[in-house]
Amino acid sequence: MTRPIHLLDIANRMLDLLDHLPRARIQPRRPYVHRPEHDPPHVRAARAAAEEARANAALSAADAKRARRNAARLKARSSA
Repeated sequence: MTRPIHLLDIANRMLDLLDHLPRARIQPRRPYVHRPEHDPPHVRAARAAAEEARANAALSAADAKRARRNAARLKARSSA
């Protein structure tokens, strides 16, 4: 008399068959590198606006520095 086939028997047989398949080689992932040229248009526009604002802030900081220097020179001249 044959014994009934249980689900565990089927699962073990499937695992045995899987052992004979070639193993998949895991490829190492390449590190993520952001490429600005692939950005969508709204991101490019926002980046351009931020760069322009940064440049304007640098200019205004330079202008303020120059104005402080000029004021100090004028004050030194007037007091001398």
